[in-house]
Amino acid sequence: MPSWSTLDLFKQPPPKLGHETLKYYAFDPEYLNLNNGSYGATPKPVIEITRKLEDQIESNPDLFMRLDYQPLWIDVRRRVAQLIGADVDEVVLVPNASMGVNTVLRNFEWEEGDTIIGFSTTYGSVDRTIHYLHDVLPHPNVKTIPLNFPMTHKEIIAAFKEVVDTTPAVTGKKIVAVIDSI
Repeated sequence: MPSWSTLDLFKQPPPKLGHETLKYYAFDPEYLNLNNGSYGATPKPVIEITRKLEDQIESNPDLFMRLDYQPLWIDVRRRVAQLIGADVDEVVLVPNASMGVNTVLRNFEWEEGDTIIGFSTTYGSVDRTIHYLHDVLPHPNVKTIPLNFPMTHKEIIAAFKEVVDTTPAVTGKKIVAVIDSI
């Protein structure tokens, strides 16, 4: 049984990163987790809420899928919008970051002469989307900034600035930079 109330927990400021957050995870005490990005563990408060939601769904799936889920969905979008300072209609929930970036990139109205800037380290599925968009009409230009680590922050910014500075700004043409990190 948790020593905290999930609802009260979400009213508090977030804990400091590091050891203070361990109590919110179900990690084996002998396990030292160094990668919570690729296949990150779900925090216990999220698991608790998710299980309650699963119980609600399973108790009457037809009712949930036909009527109950939509107000919950809208409420989550409203909360996220408030958190990030956006309008609710600008918030879209996606299964993962790759799907979100893919959705955004594919919804630009690309034109000949537009440019997409990425990095040699751009996440694989995102990089494939960038190159797919280049391969189909209207073939936006693609510029890839090579990052050969180790590099300093200053060197990374200089490489980015060089590509941006050498990409001509043309009235009515888009220059979109994809800057990602894992």
